[in-house]
Amino acid sequence: MFKLKIQQLQQIWGLYNEPHTKRQKANFWKYLTHKPENIATFEPIRMSLVSTGACNLKCVMCHTHSPLMPEKYPFKQEKVGAIGIDLFKQVVDRYDTPLSLDLIGGGEPLLNPDLFKIAEYAAVEKHMIVKTFSNGVIIDKFVDKLLDSHLSGITISLNGHDAAEFHRLTDQGEDTFHKIRRNVEKLIRARNARGSSFQVKISFILDRDNYTHLPAMLELARTLQADKVFLCNFLHTPFEGGHANDRAIFTDHTEIVAYLQQTMEAQPDWFRRRVMPPPLLERFTGQKRCDIHHTQLRVDAEGNVNSCSMMLLKMKGHGHALDEGLWNNKFFAGMRRMFLDEKAPLPEPCKFCPSNVGVGLAETAGKP
Repeated sequence: MFKLKIQQLQQIWGLYNEPHTKRQKANFWKYLTHKPENIATFEPIRMSLVSTGACNLKCVMCHTHSPLMPEKYPFKQEKVGAIGIDLFKQVVDRYDTPLSLDLIGGGEPLLNPDLFKIAEYAAVEKHMIVKTFSNGVIIDKFVDKLLDSHLSGITISLNGHDAAEFHRLTDQGEDTFHKIRRNVEKLIRARNARGSSFQVKISFILDRDNYTHLPAMLELARTLQADKVFLCNFLHTPFEGGHANDRAIFTDHTEIVAYLQQTMEAQPDWFRRRVMPPPLLERFTGQKRCDIHHTQLRVDAEGNVNSCSMMLLKMKGHGHALDEGLWNNKFFAGMRRMFLDEKAPLPEPCKFCPSNVGVGLAETAGKP
């Protein structure tokens, strides 16, 4: 409870030091002080867009574009185009309370021709903190646009520490890794030359086969001068060889956990503060820690909606972004009810999702 209070105080302090509107701040306060119920008494806290369904890679572990993903997988995201500025304006004019906007998922956001218009409208008109994500392949074509934009930063998926590991994780060509790395270097050089505050972050995937490469991942991040490093636990997929039980790191993998802790402790303090360690999965499939259904509104190019942007990616059938009473409709209220009811069964992906059953590396210290 004490830790939760500290986290809330940090959130409040951060909130009131950001240029959000009074309405956004008041709504966030309602969220912090609310009693969790299936009917929300506050508006969305964050917004996420399926920027586009198009992608220039087909990474084997991807929940949307993997050639191994079953066509009839019930949580698969549908094929969709790029969300346009006109629809986005309509949605965000109606839902103007989110503090942040994530342009992520479904494909490569930089392939959306309205990406920078969306970022500008959200940041300038709606006082939202806007960030995007990329596989890094075409960043070299967007360096100036990114640095001139209203984006706060970008997270680039390096996935592996070298070309061979990148290929193992993604089944994409090793040349692609080298191109992504060059693009990261180019973007950071340009950012530094400008003295810009634009944040360049990178992410890696850790599993039970590559965790001993963590020192090499961290060394690469330091060499690249990344502002933030995200270490992602392998994300559960429904096909053979991609199940969490096959590859993800759980809290009871004591030798692996100890290695990760020792590696992190060996890093200089200034650098360790930049690194987000991987969430470790607990073997408690009834855990209901995720609150994304209370906080996030996710929208695609057709106005379909969802709350989850991690694993429950199907968008259709949940309502339309411009529907009256959307935020407390049957879908959103039902998802909240499911996570509040201890006896209600969870969808299979939620049982292995780091947002639900994940715990921090530091929280496992000293545990058997």
